[in-house]
Amino acid sequence: MASGELPEPVREALSKNPGCGLSQQHQTSRVFRNGESQSAWERSYFMMCPGRPAEHIFTERSDTAGGGSSGHAGAWSGSPWGERPSWGGSIVGGLFDALLGGRTAPTPPQPRVSRETMASAGGPDVGALFMAVDTDKSGQISWQELQTALSNGGYQKFATRTCKLLIRLFDTDRSGEIGYHEFAQLWGYLGSWSSYFQAHDTDRSGTISFPEFKTCVASLGYRLSDATLGAMMMSYDADRTGNLGFDEYLQAMSELTLFTNLFRTHDTSSTGVVTISYEQFLGMVLSARVL
Repeated sequence: MASGELPEPVREALSKNPGCGLSQQHQTSRVFRNGESQSAWERSYFMMCPGRPAEHIFTERSDTAGGGSSGHAGAWSGSPWGERPSWGGSIVGGLFDALLGGRTAPTPPQPRVSRETMASAGGPDVGALFMAVDTDKSGQISWQELQTALSNGGYQKFATRTCKLLIRLFDTDRSGEIGYHEFAQLWGYLGSWSSYFQAHDTDRSGTISFPEFKTCVASLGYRLSDATLGAMMMSYDADRTGNLGFDEYLQAMSELTLFTNLFRTHDTSSTGVVTISYEQFLGMVLSARVL
């Protein structure tokens, strides 16, 4: 497999799920083999679709013996944890038992947005939006250019942090920028979340209130206390209005998915319980950090 090329199971999953993004989690470590310290790595791929938790697609690992790599497909079976696990009595297990409430998260209908469907519906041309901001014709755009493209496409101007988060979610090669294919996936992702936002904005205020946010999170299969939901609202309510605009809502839902994704990288046996060192914990926090 050429450097930078996605594994076949990953490409196949993305092709079957337009509008979904891809997140990669890469870990390195040192192992001892035949008395020598060798570098080892593991890379897990997760598909991120609006309205449902991250889906583990594939994990590849270095072959320290032969210098190559090997991989195995994820065990996704309709729930982010495969078959419903026994959570045990740990703090982490209790947290995720509270999050999912003993149920698998339902999958709402996902609108699929392509360049062709948008054109036929009179919507913006994704290719034209991309090319308009790719002024140096590099085939890649930065978060600043993404911010402009989304505004040109009819969205209100997204905050800097939101644009960096979107780049983080869709930058599959970790270049710090995204190409046209990634931009097209991102556009579909936004369209799906926008539809979900509108469906839960029951008073048509253009924002999500606390009761609407609570209903939205519960509809995805999570069960959180009012105190936790309130803390989330305060964390993402940047303008302190007591409600979430689409920009703020998108941050909240995307990062909730990302945090679940990070837990899954350590929960390789899908038990819902992990034991990690403090250094691994710091690595999880830093890998999820968006400046």
